[in-house]
Amino acid sequence: MTSRPSLESLPPEVQGIVTDYLDMKDLTTCVIANSDWKAIFTPPIWSTINMDRGSQFAKFSTPAVQQALTRNARYIKHLSIHFSAMLDCVVPDTESAQIDIVDPSATHHVRKLIVDHSLLSTVWTNLCTLEVHSCLQPIAFETQIVALVRRNRGLISLRLGHDQAVETIQELASVLRPSLREFHLSTPISPNTAKFFLENLPDGIRTISLNIQIKPDEQVDHEYSPTEVGPRPHPLLESLRITGVFAGYQEHVLLPFLACCSTKLKKIDITDTGYFSSKDIGSALALLDFDYSSLYPAEFPNGKDSLDDEIADLLESNPQVTSVYLTNCRSAGWRTAAALHSIEHLHELNLCGSDLPSRELRTILAGAKNLRFLDAISPRPSRKRLEAARAPLPMRMNTNDPLFFSNDLVEGEWATTTLERFVCRVLVQRPAWHVPVPAGPLNVAAGENTMEVYHAMQRPLYRKLALQTHLRELTLGCNVASRRDFQWNCLEMTLASGLGELATLKDLRVLSVLGMNHRISDAELEWMDAHWPRLERVEGLCDKDGNAEPEVKAWIWKNNPRSI
Repeated sequence: MTSRPSLESLPPEVQGIVTDYLDMKDLTTCVIANSDWKAIFTPPIWSTINMDRGSQFAKFSTPAVQQALTRNARYIKHLSIHFSAMLDCVVPDTESAQIDIVDPSATHHVRKLIVDHSLLSTVWTNLCTLEVHSCLQPIAFETQIVALVRRNRGLISLRLGHDQAVETIQELASVLRPSLREFHLSTPISPNTAKFFLENLPDGIRTISLNIQIKPDEQVDHEYSPTEVGPRPHPLLESLRITGVFAGYQEHVLLPFLACCSTKLKKIDITDTGYFSSKDIGSALALLDFDYSSLYPAEFPNGKDSLDDEIADLLESNPQVTSVYLTNCRSAGWRTAAALHSIEHLHELNLCGSDLPSRELRTILAGAKNLRFLDAISPRPSRKRLEAARAPLPMRMNTNDPLFFSNDLVEGEWATTTLERFVCRVLVQRPAWHVPVPAGPLNVAAGENTMEVYHAMQRPLYRKLALQTHLRELTLGCNVASRRDFQWNCLEMTLASGLGELATLKDLRVLSVLGMNHRISDAELEWMDAHWPRLERVEGLCDKDGNAEPEVKAWIWKNNPRSI
């Protein structure tokens, strides 16, 4: 008969899984059980030290805790310090034994901390992550941080959130270990310092975050070359984040660095948008097979007020872009449309609040063969969100959304057949007796008020939409505040007008006809339920007061369909 295995006989990996399920109180209880369990459960107790509150200052500065730190320093894997004074509790400055410190927990008096260096002579060598945030007073402790980095050969993540001297940053770059995978520095540094740092990071680095700022009185030499042997390769880098503003120096800082990266670099977040305008940086990213996840108005030269030429120049400089948001860009025109027409991998286009004419949208659809999401109606905020903000519930989010003429959209072929979301208001000619306004360019002439003519005008648009067999959401209307904003000239959405052409949309989930002069009846609802098996909801059957046509309400009440 075999004996039951004990906890001590399990592999360390299995013991670690057990300790992950225990809180600090349970771990402390296990430690005092016996000597074997003490050896197993002591390391997880000391694995993480997070000194993020002022009240912890007094606790960590007591002789008892200092002795415990000395005994158990080898178990500490993760160290996070939010006050510089606390760093002296664990890694004291060897030049001073008495330090005047403002107690973070009591800002009205000063304490004197006597550090017993003999108790803290232990060299910490097993840290995996080190995090030091902003200090409350100017205590010079850069040497302590450099010493910690130098000692810990297995350091994986380093986060520094306090001001560092340039010399210290350069020294850090020289002592960073090959094991380092993440480095985050929120201290503002100059472009030259950033260039030096990027070019001297360890080969195995995977994530970098820096803050680059140009001081008003600082001169940056574009010819400055801090490394004689050239930048180190960074074949494993996956993410680069740079905050701050360093306009005019993006190429100086980034080009040499990007030349040493590999195709593993898939995430770049740079708040200074000037790098989007650099064709050289765009070419360097193209060599890395890098695809921008999105291009927002904030990244245009003048934001949403950018001119058509400025938007087009930026798009032409970044042919790898996959998502473009022209939200509230009123000046977007034919050059912007031509640039979007040429972007091969454009997947998402947002035109909400823009003034893009119908013929320009036709230009885009004729070239964007991989387009999947087209949005030109601003989303309405949820009732829950508005109630939380104590704001009135609007009927429409944006009254400046574009209106596209059906005649413009149906001329020519659409390159894409991969649309999954089509959210646009389309104006279609309606017979004058359908529209309670004087006859105009959108209304059929008085002598041609026949249903056949009207329906013939709608069918080409139905046929265009029918080719988008991957369509999941078809939104043709939006909420309106009053009857004056009602869209009278629109698709009728009846079987007689050509709705049957959309039988190919087997994957359709959502149909929205909000604020539209549609003529959906019980026959159309029955057809939708039969031909769109995945349909989840139809929006806009009722008006803003919740009223619907009697036959529609009767059909819904009788059939109780799952999809309507």
